[in-house]
Amino acid sequence: MEYIGRVKVGRLKPKPEQELAIIRLPMSLKDLIGLYCHIWKIDDRTFIMQFNDKKEAVQPIIQSTVQSTIQQFVTEHTEDRISKLEKEIEELKKLILKDKNKEPVNKLKKVCSGRDLNPGHRLERPV
Repeated sequence: MEYIGRVKVGRLKPKPEQELAIIRLPMSLKDLIGLYCHIWKIDDRTFIMQFNDKKEAVQPIIQSTVQSTIQQFVTEHTEDRISKLEKEIEELKKLILKDKNKEPVNKLKKVCSGRDLNPGHRLERPV
């Protein structure tokens, strides 16, 4: 299976009460102009389109192959992403544990002690 490109589904209103979804194919597929397009639905947002010069539709053989190929691609891609995330988490753990043993850079010292009714009076400030 080969990725060809991305298009946005458009809208066409030939009559006020009619609304059609329009897909413009990439220019690399211009040789398909004039052919019949047979469309099969796999699920709500996945379709197979088959182009030929016959009006009659012929069930595509590749239906199960496409599904397994897509599933394999998603699985491989997911494994790569998870391994990258695991490496980054390990690096963050090392940094956190390394910084835990250090003393804080800015030690804050209280300016006054005791109870004070002025809340801004007891603010901490850097040494």
